Amino acid sequence: MANTQLPAHRLPVIWMGVDTETFCPDADREYGPQKLRVVTIARLNAAKGHTLALAAMRRALDQGLEITYLIAGEGPNRDVIEREIQRLKLKHQVTLTGSISEEQVLALLRTSDCFILPSIGPGEAAPVSVMEAMACGLAVICSIIGGTTDMIEDGVDGLLIEKGDVDGLTKAVTCLAEDMDKRKK
Repeated sequence: MANTQLPAHRLPVIWMGVDTETFCPDADREYGPQKLRVVTIARLNAAKGHTLALAAMRRALDQGLEITYLIAGEGPNRDVIEREIQRLKLKHQVTLTGSISEEQVLALLRTSDCFILPSIGPGEAAPVSVMEAMACGLAVICSIIGGTTDMIEDGVDGLLIEKGDVDGLTKAVTCLAEDMDKRKK
């Protein structure tokens, strides 16, 4: 039987990252006093923490902030998320899009102000969705999970929160809703 392993000098190089020629800020983007447009792009799985983000949205709205929240993705937790939207009376502020194409992801990132990924489960090494959002110039709020502390310096490249911390998530959303300069930075 022939040896099918490649010698080390012939192993393929695999890079994980983002095409920054495609995923980049919109040069014509304008920031104004409009509602904070928040987005999450992730499969609808309990480990992604969607219900935590919904709780934070409710709290921020109860403080009088104007926020819309769009969740793109599909998965086994959709019914749970839909029930939570109803329970928290968020049907006018939250939209579920289902699965979307890469072109739609790009358009969504370019028209949003803030990206949230409040993951609570294992399996997040270096979330590509966070990289794409950062490449598009969005303010990012992300759980401290996997390699996110290598990607984000808290308060510089984004805002980091502890896993499961709805208070911290609410504080981060509120900060970005109230401080346009921080959002732009």
